Amino acid sequence: MSKIPQVKEYQGLPVVTAEKMRYLDKIASMEYGLPELALMENAGAAVARESLAFAKEVLLKEAAGLRAAICCGRGNNGGDGLVAARYFKAAGAKPEVFILAPAERGYGELTVKNIERAKAEGIKLTLVDKENIESLAGEFLKADILLDALL
Repeated sequence: MSKIPQVKEYQGLPVVTAEKMRYLDKIASMEYGLPELALMENAGAAVARESLAFAKEVLLKEAAGLRAAICCGRGNNGGDGLVAARYFKAAGAKPEVFILAPAERGYGELTVKNIERAKAEGIKLTLVDKENIESLAGEFLKADILLDALL
């Protein structure tokens, strides 16, 4: 058991662990017939929509030409970020994905599908490993908005 205190609620909304989220995704798929790929598509689209609204309302920047740096992990959160990158591009923004290099077991199946989709749409993907991680700070400074799709 982790000694790190678990946050149960944030601003009145329940907070779930990664394990609990996997469980909820399985329930949505098994009991309600929602394919996991559709859940990921919905999550990424919502992240992009809210991020673009934030950019417009708070940063006073329209989608056209907005530079977005999207940091993606190897699992489903990374897949969500890849989906968001596609929606950013469709809105006229300029997304760039920084994705952790694959581990020994590679990427999750849904993440692989979304890597392929992002590449097919011409989204720039940069693999991140210990060799180039220090250069990311400079890349992030070029961005108008930075998304965390790691955790």
